[in-house]
Amino acid sequence: MFTDYSLDKLEEKIRNVERHFAKRISEGTIVGEEAITERLIQMLETAINGFVLSCNSISQPFGVRGSNDTQKKVTLQTEIIKAPRFMGRSTVAKGMNSEESISGADAMIVLESGLPGIEAHKGFLFQAKRHTGNGRFRSLGTAEIKEQCQKMQRFTSSAYAVVYHADGFYFFDSSKTTDQNWHSFKSNDAIPLSKIIRLFMVCKIGDHKLNAINKTAFANFLSSAQIDQSLVISTT
Repeated sequence: MFTDYSLDKLEEKIRNVERHFAKRISEGTIVGEEAITERLIQMLETAINGFVLSCNSISQPFGVRGSNDTQKKVTLQTEIIKAPRFMGRSTVAKGMNSEESISGADAMIVLESGLPGIEAHKGFLFQAKRHTGNGRFRSLGTAEIKEQCQKMQRFTSSAYAVVYHADGFYFFDSSKTTDQNWHSFKSNDAIPLSKIIRLFMVCKIGDHKLNAINKTAFANFLSSAQIDQSLVISTT
């Protein structure tokens, strides 16, 4: 639907966010997992919301006036539209049966598309970890991040782990932790955030059950999974 050219432009914009964000982490001007996560979401919202994408559509009428029905006229049309709305928030971490303790996620991202004739909402979860090791990031594997990633996988396959490090940040597919031979996330296996956003835009990833970021919608999303319902958060 979207042209490769406009998606390439969006990817470049996200890469600029990545570079700026990595610089802030390296300089120590933004610290702490929660603060970093909140800032990352804000920067992505600013970069994506209002961005325009070109969209190709094909017009193929049943016939052309003055011709027989076997003659067809195919027209490729290009429209300029706003990118789907990008929204995100951190999960509630405090309290018994909190959003984070149940879902394993630190934050959620949702796209809302209002294209003519197409209304779609979908999202993904991610768990974040601040890694303070010296030198370049090579790997991270702890019992805690494995447990949290596996919690997210109970609810959706659209879930990621992100490692914040002084030389940047790294996204990983959380489903890797379900492999019994998994020991750690390695830098070579990281997925560029720009690629994740591109795949998100073209509906290659994302869970349509995760369709809003408000507390009630997230509680409904958690309730839809086959888990112990006594653990589902209250919306009151």
